[in-house]
Amino acid sequence: MYRPTTFDLIHFPICLRAFVPPAGERKGPRKPPNPQQGPSEYTLIIDTETATDAAQRLRFGVWQLRKHDELVSTGFFLDPKGLTNREQVLLRRYAKLHTMPVITVATFIDDIFYGMAYELRATIVGHNIPFDIARCALRYGPARGKTMRGG
Repeated sequence: MYRPTTFDLIHFPICLRAFVPPAGERKGPRKPPNPQQGPSEYTLIIDTETATDAAQRLRFGVWQLRKHDELVSTGFFLDPKGLTNREQVLLRRYAKLHTMPVITVATFIDDIFYGMAYELRATIVGHNIPFDIARCALRYGPARGKTMRGG
């Protein structure tokens, strides 16, 4: 026989946030999606390791860029200030043993993230992608206008 507990009788509020454009703001019908544009055949997979302090600053990360099941590129990226010299030597030794490059986070962002994944419109995969992407941020600035450019 089921007996309700105190927890069963508590009601929790549900909050919903949505954006609805003001009436009359839409200018004509929406364009249909481009039927030729499907999912990308490329996938960028990243993971980062961070310091355990409150800032959780980037120490190093690893990436794989794949085209379907084929591995296109893989390697490590690091923040030189995030690792001790001994840790950098250890990481570079491991990478050399497995023929993987070790690059700075700035080079990763320019050459891999934007230079390859963005240009190929790759799907970006990570176990905690908002956190990982935030660790890779090199700079920030205020967003401007309706397009949020520069943010």
